[in-house]
Amino acid sequence: MARGRVPLLVADPERRRRGYVAVVLVIVAGALAVLPVFFFRPPARMGPTVLLLTATDTITATPANVSVNADFGPFCSQFAWDPQRRILAVQADVDLSGAEAILVNQYRQGTMNFNTSGGDLVRPMVQVHGGTWLIVSAIDGHALATLVASADNVTVNGASYGRGAQVPLRFAYDVTTDGGTAHVVEELTLRNEGLVETRIVPVEPCI
Repeated sequence: MARGRVPLLVADPERRRRGYVAVVLVIVAGALAVLPVFFFRPPARMGPTVLLLTATDTITATPANVSVNADFGPFCSQFAWDPQRRILAVQADVDLSGAEAILVNQYRQGTMNFNTSGGDLVRPMVQVHGGTWLIVSAIDGHALATLVASADNVTVNGASYGRGAQVPLRFAYDVTTDGGTAHVVEELTLRNEGLVETRIVPVEPCI
């Protein structure tokens, strides 16, 4: 070899071919992993028409140094209300057989001394086949208000409200905890959304 000349390096064609094959295999494997999500995922379908009530519930407990156990619903909500399209999406693992009305209660913690696993703070209550329907305490389960659904009207503690009506409710009660007695106050605004369509959607993983 002449002095000062740099040798020319030529890539091994067989090695380059194996590299291409490896890349293609990775792409194919990724595509095969994604395909079931699109092709084997059950499609959304229409569910029953129901009377929908939504509520915003600001809840506080005093004294602030007392921890209060509460059930604010599951960590990942199975219900999602779209007010523009007037469709309530419900995951397929919720049984809506015979459902006539649904209350979706959104909690807001006015104090942070509640012991709960409800990450979304959304608690649904489903009325099936008429009869008395109750709003219950997230703390000890006692009845706070009595509801009766009739077409697109709801009767709350004996007074009837039509579609679009907003009903302010206030509940105050004492509960016994390991740290002593706590005073709980719930300031709830109930809204009658009227009759809405439900859409049954695939179950989403809760992460």
